[in-house]
Amino acid sequence: IRIYRQNKLFEQSTFSGKKNKHTFTKLIAVAPKTGRVIAISESYNGAHNDAGMYSAEHRRFEEHLESDEFIGGDPAFSGIRHPRIVNLKKQRGKELTTAEEEYNNDWASVRIVVENTISQIKNWNICRNTLHYVGLPSEGRDIHHKLWVVASVFVNKFSLPRKILN
Repeated sequence: IRIYRQNKLFEQSTFSGKKNKHTFTKLIAVAPKTGRVIAISESYNGAHNDAGMYSAEHRRFEEHLESDEFIGGDPAFSGIRHPRIVNLKKQRGKELTTAEEEYNNDWASVRIVVENTISQIKNWNICRNTLHYVGLPSEGRDIHHKLWVVASVFVNKFSLPRKILN
């Protein structure tokens, strides 16, 4: 979510080079079979990357997994080496095998459920529009976190059905 910045120190900590704006960011875990939000991280200043946030939050996400379940990350997770994280298969300069292409297609059907759920959260104006507040960055992160938790609960409870995996 884009934020309205207040001072230079705050600006430095919240600037996301990836998005080229000042933001707060978070990780969200979505169940691929139901599209329900099952875990949501604290909010972090936009300068944090997914790998750093996962390192700080991994217990929050892994506690929801059964022994045969895994965490599927987007491309930002490709640098994280962990036995329970899976990503798309990529080969630089090489063609993918048929099995790798099939794996990527199966993986894409999971990712679409996750992306649709996140999109429904962002349909709430409070999660989509610029966050204006007066206070310390920590207070802003707390407000941001609470807003996203409430929106996630509403999406879980009241949203239209998402594409569900068989």
